Amino acid sequence: MDGLQGPVVRAVQEFIESGRSAVFFVGDKINPENYNAFLHNGGRGFFPCRLNKQAGYDDFKKWVVFEPTSQDLEHPIFNILEGTEQAAGFLDCVTYKYYSLEDLDTTPGTRAILHFKDYFDESSQPYPAIVERDVGKGKCILFNTTADKEWTELPSNPFYVYILWEMMFYLAYHERTDLNL
Repeated sequence: MDGLQGPVVRAVQEFIESGRSAVFFVGDKINPENYNAFLHNGGRGFFPCRLNKQAGYDDFKKWVVFEPTSQDLEHPIFNILEGTEQAAGFLDCVTYKYYSLEDLDTTPGTRAILHFKDYFDESSQPYPAIVERDVGKGKCILFNTTADKEWTELPSNPFYVYILWEMMFYLAYHERTDLNL
C-alpha cells in the first residue's frame, strides 16, 4: 500500500470499518511517512499506530525474540500454542529488525498482542511485535517485521503457519455470533 492515497485508502478504510479485516507486515520497502500520513492519519485512519524508524540489528549477529506479557498469550490467535511444549520454539524465534512504533496509547482501540524482548540490551523493555486495532466493526493487525525471512526467522518456524491460520480464523469470525462450532 506504499504510496497509495485518496480513493484507495478510503476504500480500504470502509472495507475494514464495515466488519472486514486487514493484516500488514512491515519491511524495508515501505515508506513510513506515507503509512503515517495516509493509513494512520493521526488516529483517524485504520492503521494501528505510527511507524517511527527501523530498529533492531543490521548485522544479524544480535536479535530480539518474542517475550509475551502475562496477557499476550490469552489472545485467540495464540490458542494453538496452549499446552504445547513446542510453544517455546515459536517464542524463541529470532527477529533481527522491526520498526519503532508510536501512538499505541493514543490511538483508540489499539493494543499490543505480542511483544519482543532484546536480550542484548538488558535495559530494554518488551516492545510491540504484533499490534491489533479495532476499526469500526473490523480489525487491523500489524506484524512488526517482514512476512518473509528478510528480517525474521519466523517463516522457518512450524508454528508460523498455524499462527497465521488462527489469525485468519479470528479475523474472519470475530463478529460472527451465529456460528456454532
